[in-house]
Amino acid sequence: MSQKPSLHTALQAISKQLFDRVSHRITHDIDFSWMLHTPSRPIQDYFHLGQYGSSPLRYRINTITSRLSGKIWLLVVWPIMYRHILTVVREKYLPDVFSNIPSSPDLSKKMAIFESHLAYQLSQFTGFARFASFTELYEFLNNCFITFSTYLGATSDIYASHKREHTRFALDIYQEIRTAVLSHKHPIAICCYLAIRANWIDCAQETISPFMAGFREEINEILDAQLPQEDLYQSSNPYYHLPQFERWLQKPITVLYECDNMGEIVFDLLLCEHLLSLGHRIILTTKSTPVLNDVTYTDLENLLQDLALAHLHIFLDSGQLSYIETQSQVGGKYIYAVSDAYKEAYQKSHLLILKGQGHFYTMPMGYKKNRKFVPYSYKKPIVYMMGLKAPFIFNSFKYNITTSPPPIGSMILYAFHPYNPNTHPC
Repeated sequence: MSQKPSLHTALQAISKQLFDRVSHRITHDIDFSWMLHTPSRPIQDYFHLGQYGSSPLRYRINTITSRLSGKIWLLVVWPIMYRHILTVVREKYLPDVFSNIPSSPDLSKKMAIFESHLAYQLSQFTGFARFASFTELYEFLNNCFITFSTYLGATSDIYASHKREHTRFALDIYQEIRTAVLSHKHPIAICCYLAIRANWIDCAQETISPFMAGFREEINEILDAQLPQEDLYQSSNPYYHLPQFERWLQKPITVLYECDNMGEIVFDLLLCEHLLSLGHRIILTTKSTPVLNDVTYTDLENLLQDLALAHLHIFLDSGQLSYIETQSQVGGKYIYAVSDAYKEAYQKSHLLILKGQGHFYTMPMGYKKNRKFVPYSYKKPIVYMMGLKAPFIFNSFKYNITTSPPPIGSMILYAFHPYNPNTHPC
């Protein structure tokens, strides 16, 4: 019988996978012809490790140091960054890992051992690490958490209990409001509003509990007040492009709808049902393995068996509604290693709807060159739907897209077309 590898060996293998990914990305020409009209520049996240800072000064120091020398960057910048990463891991993620494990006297010791091993792996990053994207770093961390959880004999789906709780919460509301929402005088407006607000059902956010406590009341107020069209359209919000979204839906099309969180997806399905009733075809995307409380293929498969969603079976049976895996192990998707099923679905689709901050981050609109925005030449228009919750995403707007980013707490429904300058950020 083969012996279980040590924790150190397992984490070392994950580190190697990270560097293999980065090395392959920066040394090979990746074929993006399936996705881009003119793949002249490789797609990359809004930031990589050698190009980020929580303030303009830190951003400049990191960027300049990274450009000068990998060795200087490793000595000066990286130790500060990885100590911050370890703090976030200790305070934000490890408590969730340990919540799945029966209490024992040596739990704190095991946590310290994991931190020690993780710190060692981070400290051994080479100068080449400055080119790693934050998507690649997060995939590394997520795989470390899953490995540690299973090493201790717990589930690899660290947030499984949260996902069950959030799904039950959402389904209870869904059954109460479905008829009223779909018969509303502005169904597309209210469905989009609810789908975007539900993006706050996010385990990565400290505000999730107060949000869930008030969400039902918020929905009831909206339905009871019969808000005027301009309020539901958020006409004063420059990042809320519902009229353009509606124009793209004037005739039946195929929509690639990229899902985010469990719980939230119940409200996505409400929007999808409205679109299906208009004759659109929808392909939902899911994760292959657990990532935070994101929807996996198995999660969605089980959810669609719930009696509360039985009315969707007619669309599933006809093929008008379907779902696939992206093979992603990170929030959003790692576009350098998506599944063939995703590539095929992308080519079939006429429009993408990307839910959540992860999808916004991992499929960026474009980049700045000589202080001007340059769009990536995607073959499809994209609608980004999310709540802007994280300073990191705010900075993605600020440094790479526009000097007038939406404030944190904003609802985003951004209709982006690579070849229509009117849809590009100013």
